[in-house]
Amino acid sequence: YKLTVSVAEDPPETTQITVGDLPVAVTNAGEYVFLLEKGEAYALSFFPPSTNISVSAVDDIAPMRGAPLRSAYNGGDGTWTPDGGGFWTDYVLAADNARFWWLPWLCGSPDVTHIDANAGAVEFHANLVDYRRAPPIFQWTASEGLTVASPNSQTTRVTADDSVAWARATVTVTAAFGDDRSLVSYLYVSYGTESGPQVYCSLSVQPIHFINEGNRPERVYPVSVSLICPVETNGIVDISHEGTDGALFWSDAAATQPLQSLSGIALSSVEEGSGGSSYTFYMTSPSVGSGSLTALFALPSGETRGVAKSYRVIEPIRRLVCSEIDPQYSCVFNPSRLVSGHPARLKVGVNGNFSPDDVEWSIVSGPGTVARGEDDFGEADWTATVTATAESGEVVVEARFNEDGIQPRFVLPVVQQRIIPVRAFVVSANNKPIMSTEAIQSKIYHANIIFSQVGVELNLLSISNDVGSASDLVLNKMQVYTNVNGRSYRALSSQATALLNTYTGGDCLELYFVEKIVSECTVAFSCKKGMVVSKEATDHVIAHEICHALGLKDCYSRRKKGTVQIANGNLPVASGCFTNKLLDWGAETGRGFYSADDTVSVVLSRLLMFGEDSSNESIDIPSGSVHSLRKNALYSSQTFAAEVGADFMKTNILEVCSQ
Repeated sequence: YKLTVSVAEDPPETTQITVGDLPVAVTNAGEYVFLLEKGEAYALSFFPPSTNISVSAVDDIAPMRGAPLRSAYNGGDGTWTPDGGGFWTDYVLAADNARFWWLPWLCGSPDVTHIDANAGAVEFHANLVDYRRAPPIFQWTASEGLTVASPNSQTTRVTADDSVAWARATVTVTAAFGDDRSLVSYLYVSYGTESGPQVYCSLSVQPIHFINEGNRPERVYPVSVSLICPVETNGIVDISHEGTDGALFWSDAAATQPLQSLSGIALSSVEEGSGGSSYTFYMTSPSVGSGSLTALFALPSGETRGVAKSYRVIEPIRRLVCSEIDPQYSCVFNPSRLVSGHPARLKVGVNGNFSPDDVEWSIVSGPGTVARGEDDFGEADWTATVTATAESGEVVVEARFNEDGIQPRFVLPVVQQRIIPVRAFVVSANNKPIMSTEAIQSKIYHANIIFSQVGVELNLLSISNDVGSASDLVLNKMQVYTNVNGRSYRALSSQATALLNTYTGGDCLELYFVEKIVSECTVAFSCKKGMVVSKEATDHVIAHEICHALGLKDCYSRRKKGTVQIANGNLPVASGCFTNKLLDWGAETGRGFYSADDTVSVVLSRLLMFGEDSSNESIDIPSGSVHSLRKNALYSSQTFAAEVGADFMKTNILEVCSQ
């Protein structure tokens, strides 16, 4: 090993440093290094005494044993410290000299074995690590019931009789180096029962943690650690955590008493024959992701053992209507209705490390069957197909994530398919229709994808070109009229009325395509006579306007003008703004299909009938009633039941058209 004498400053006079038989005259500051052998005693002295000198020692293979030995020398006071218990040193320090040595590591083997009266002798050996001098004197001793064959040899045999105390049977070896220098190693030869040793630590961690359940108290997860080792000194366990951000730990199931640290957890004292001890604490995981807990404990022999358990934190997407289109089946995932004769597509998803194989689909109640979906390679994906087995009723489907008590559910009333006949009429420019047949068919196709969630299908019967006149390319929606009393009022323009009277059969939904609509940035509008669509109208806008013809109204979440949010728009989705909570909104705690963190404003913006800022992501047609604000509401109390759900959709569109 390396002994270093450090001189902080140039000494005022020559200082002699003597290590063993080697004197060194020092005139300058610096480090003076001596390579010494372990086990031998060395004298150390300085003359004249100096307060600028310190001494340290490190192993020549320091990484093998961890931190080096350190000492401080100051006017005759010095302290040697073992590095992690691996090396031993003794010292005698008086005035200006000292005597020191570095002893090797003493290990006894084997450790944690089992001896019984019928097994015969077990051989034990004393090992001195990194030591090359003359061997010390060895001394073996053993607890009651064990007999040592060669107490003064480096190797001995130990036998047992019927009186051995199995819970704490020990063998001890001492290595004496002279000058009262010695090392001791304790070997525990039996832990547990007479049939064999039982020394282990178990850690119980729930493998899947669910979040997005509000403040439900059962979202506090228990973690239990047990130590099976009937030795009282093994009652300390250090637990470390890695992974999910924001994980908190508690000493009680109500999560009111936080744990400041998971280190040095003292298990209850283990009495002889009890078998072990345990400790339970609790954790909360507010963030998705993966994590692990590791428990470490030390045997009396110095050996460290441990166990680790991993877990995953996931957040199921619990939305009955998730604003996502299934391109393969040309329908909306998670519909509001289950159409008789037309299988519906369901989909769940999770954040974090989770596999579709962990999801089990099942029918909770109602006349239906469900089949797990597969990807292009035949592997399970996040989807399922549910089919009604009766023409009426209500089918409840559950996607179970392991054994968690609260799972995503889909409540699907069974309805009959409704066919809505549609005729298209197109104004021409320069002897050419402003909308092609293919473009109109594409818009009807897109609308049918959205309407698949409520069992409505548009049937395009015909497309008529060259309707109206050249002036109808730019159409005025509204016009100012004067009544017989001389009062002015606004109503549908005579130009629009004339175009909408092109077809008078009253047996279909009429769509009139023009170049442009002049009225408050309107790109499409619907009235009792039919629907007018400009070239600027997107597929989404057309579907929105057709819903007006089907009887649904716009919904709003805030004041039309200005930026002040109305109070109702900031309420959680579990509020009274959603009156039909048995379906979309989830009356049962934890069954809500919209995130508990969402506000009314956020959810309304996902609906097809959201009237403020329609976008292609707003395609949901919910099942029940939705309360939204009036278009020009000034107070939060100015709400009404906006008919934006499937329950309000007209069952006979022909009645609407004939009016």
